[in-house]
Amino acid sequence: KIHYEKIENKTRCIQDEIPFEIPDSWAWVRLGSVIMLISGQDLTPEKYSKVKSGIPYITGASNLEGEEVIFNRWTTKPVSIANSGDLLLTCKGTVGKIAFLKHKEAHIARQIMAIRAISNLALHYVKAFLIISMQKIKSDAKSMIPGISREVLLSILIPLPPLAEQQRIVDKLERLLPSVERYKQDKEKLDELNLKFPSRLKKSIIDYAIKGKLVKQDKKDESVEILLQKIKKQKDKLIKEKKIKPFKFNSTIFKHSDNSHYEKIGNKTRIIQDEIPFEIPDSWAWVRLGD
Repeated sequence: KIHYEKIENKTRCIQDEIPFEIPDSWAWVRLGSVIMLISGQDLTPEKYSKVKSGIPYITGASNLEGEEVIFNRWTTKPVSIANSGDLLLTCKGTVGKIAFLKHKEAHIARQIMAIRAISNLALHYVKAFLIISMQKIKSDAKSMIPGISREVLLSILIPLPPLAEQQRIVDKLERLLPSVERYKQDKEKLDELNLKFPSRLKKSIIDYAIKGKLVKQDKKDESVEILLQKIKKQKDKLIKEKKIKPFKFNSTIFKHSDNSHYEKIGNKTRIIQDEIPFEIPDSWAWVRLGD
């Protein structure tokens, strides 16, 4: 089945523009044949203010946050007016943000276009189509000044179902998309967790190891006191051979009967309990790294 398009008295084959097959009860149409498109117009500074007088003035993408339209400027001299129920689309700057206008009316700047249904068209269906087609729409507009022109938007081919089916599709999407959004958020959290998990796991394992919790203590092991004596003997040998410099604070750290840790350097002993970050097994010892 080959698709043709007739414009006035001229007919041409457009099969290469048809991206996929649609049900026989549907039709391919140019978006411009089923909507009115209102282009925005910038106002000079003296024609708008932050005072809530007149109607809202929507200047660009910063006014569209998710499904909401944010108002922060107002005008008493509107020219390009969007009505409640119109689908707003950012066409310059940050291209592709979409939201319905719920306010009675608003003036739109040149970064915004308002899509208005003529009849027998569910604009929520058009919105869904534009969302999935936005990447291609942006791509088609690349050769121009950055943004989406009226011509590009009006010439978009859209698969059009009967009105009742449009509404059924919209109803189905409204039931499904919240679940998809929740899945997206869960997926993002999972990806973040997966990204951080190896590093966190590694740190946790090392933390367990240095706290004496990773492996069991064996009473048959050589005592840490003997180990320290051997280290000191080897260190003294290296100092004598001038291979290393002596550490100026040769200390001994021990746990007193009051369960607090003390450090002895020469003839001086001081409590260092506030320096001890965690408990270690009785067979272990705290030492200065320099020792």
